[in-house]
Amino acid sequence: MLLNKNLFFLILLSALFFSCSSFLYQPTSYWYSDPKSFNLEYSEFKILNSDGFNLVGWHFKTKKENPTLILFFHGNAQNITSHYQHLAWLPAKGHEFIIFDYRGYGVSEGAPYQMGLQRDAQAFLNYGYDVYKAGKYKKLIIYAQSLGGAVALRALQDFSHKDEVNLLVLDSTFLSYSEIAKSKLQLSWLTYLFSPLAYILINDETAPWLTLKSHTTPTLVIHGDADFVIPLKFGEELYQKLPLVENKTKWFWKIPGGGHIDAYYRENGKYQNDLIKFIEKI
Repeated sequence: MLLNKNLFFLILLSALFFSCSSFLYQPTSYWYSDPKSFNLEYSEFKILNSDGFNLVGWHFKTKKENPTLILFFHGNAQNITSHYQHLAWLPAKGHEFIIFDYRGYGVSEGAPYQMGLQRDAQAFLNYGYDVYKAGKYKKLIIYAQSLGGAVALRALQDFSHKDEVNLLVLDSTFLSYSEIAKSKLQLSWLTYLFSPLAYILINDETAPWLTLKSHTTPTLVIHGDADFVIPLKFGEELYQKLPLVENKTKWFWKIPGGGHIDAYYRENGKYQNDLIKFIEKI
C-alpha cells in the first residue's frame, strides 16, 4: 500500500513538473507563415552558440537610411515563423529587426532549458551587436516578449556592451519562473494544493530578479490588463522593482483590454505608432 502511495506521488510530481515545464517551453518546427507573402525583405543567418549548436535567425531590413536596429527575443511557443509577425510592421516605418530561435525551436539545434537559453541569448546579443557596429544604425534596442523578456533581462546583465543599448522593451513578461509556475498550478482545483511545489519543480536559476539590482538600461514595460497567460500583476511587479540609476529611467504602458502580447493588433495600430514615436524620442 505504501509503495502504491509513493508511486502515485511520483506520478503526480512528474505530471506537475511537465505541466510547469510545458508552460515555459512549447517549441515547434512547423512553418507557420512565409515573410515573402507580406512582401518583407529578409535574410537568414546562423549563430554558433557556446555549446556548439547552430541557432537560426532572420534579419528584416528596411530601405530607409540610418534605421534603428532591434534585437527581438520571442516568447515560449512555436518559432520565428510565427513570432516575426509581431514586429513585421517595423521595416515599413524605417526600422530593422533581427529575430532568432532558441535551441530546440524551429530548426535551431538542441533542446530548451533555462541555462541553455541564457547561452543562446548571449550568442544572439553578441551577434546583434556585431551587426549594429557594422551597419549605419542610429540606435540599438532590445525588444523581448513573454518568456523572451525574462531571458533577455537576465542575459543583458552579462552582456559586455549593455551600456550601448539605448532601450529595453519588455512586453508581457515576468521576474520569476517559480512564481509563474505557481500561478499556473493555482488555476485548477486539482493542482491548487500542490502549487507550493512550484519552487521545487521549477527553479529560478536564471531568473531576472537575481541580478535586477545591476540593471541600468532605460526600460519600457508593456502589459495588457486582460492578459490571462501572464497576469498584469507580474508586469506591475517588474516595473516597480526596476531600479532607477542616475539619469536612466523607466516607463510603463498598461494596455486597456490587452491580452497576451497583442498590443500592436489593437486600436487600429495605435500602439505601433506610439512605439515608433517613443523609439525616435528616446
